[in-house]
Amino acid sequence: MKKAMTIQFNWVFVLIAGALILSFFGSIIMKQRDLSERSISQDTVLKLEKKLGVSLTEIGKTEEMEFQNKELIISCNELRSGKATTTLADPVFSPERVKGAKLITLTRALSMPFHVTNFLYITSSSVRYILVHDIDSKELAEKIKKDIGDKANVELTTSLAGLQDLGHYHTKIVFVNTNPHNADFKGTVRAVRISDEDSKLEFFKGKSMEPDGESLYINDETIIAAVFAQDKEAYECGLRKAVKKLKMMSQLYILRTLALGSSNEVDDECKDFYPAAGSYLNRMNEDISISISEIKDMKDINVPNLQGNINDLETQNNLLIMNSCPEIY
Repeated sequence: MKKAMTIQFNWVFVLIAGALILSFFGSIIMKQRDLSERSISQDTVLKLEKKLGVSLTEIGKTEEMEFQNKELIISCNELRSGKATTTLADPVFSPERVKGAKLITLTRALSMPFHVTNFLYITSSSVRYILVHDIDSKELAEKIKKDIGDKANVELTTSLAGLQDLGHYHTKIVFVNTNPHNADFKGTVRAVRISDEDSKLEFFKGKSMEPDGESLYINDETIIAAVFAQDKEAYECGLRKAVKKLKMMSQLYILRTLALGSSNEVDDECKDFYPAAGSYLNRMNEDISISISEIKDMKDINVPNLQGNINDLETQNNLLIMNSCPEIY
């Protein structure tokens, strides 16, 4: 009896010890896997931080990066991969979730008319972009496709009817001066309608095209931003950053214009150009809003007036250059 109890105890001891050993090595494996995932995530974030940091030297360049079995979560002010995160100070426009075999980035300079900031657009090879147009809007749709580049999945069509579902996890539909209609695709479906008559943007979500807010665009770069952005909220968050920089930059150029207009080193013939330039800059500030803190969405901006004053300021600056006068920017 005693021998049987000893044998039974030995077996219990072996089982307990075995379980502890397996648990120990299992925890090591889990920790190693977690460290590996953290390392991969951190490496991805660091590469994108580098991309953001050198964007000034890569304007207009589209790049691809291997991205298999990875995923980014991008919000207005943060980019996250796994447990690694980085803060986004500059405007970034992308789907909320980015995954796929290849990560695609495009950098464009925002000039109004002087350089304000750079826009970074992020997408992947697993995101589908469909530009719906009619005969009158075909030229604009083709321009948008050309501006995006040939690395992203962009296609032109006059109707969604008959288009096959290709299994993309995210589909963005852009109605170019055409009326929105339902879309039967798998995954997340988002849409935006671009109206070039009044610079108006209308956002939609879901296959039934549920309205998701209205906004405005200023130029080509902001049109592309609306195409890449997840929704109205994400689009306007990026634009608020740009508009705040625009206001600060315009105030600096107002001071430069005043200094040049009163400088003894500037010819009197040149000084006649600066009052008009200063007037356009002041109007730009008024178009944006009274103060930076009040810019909550694009409705606070008088876009048509802003576009006009940008064009007038560019013309005035060109006149200064043609007359061999110190330019404003």
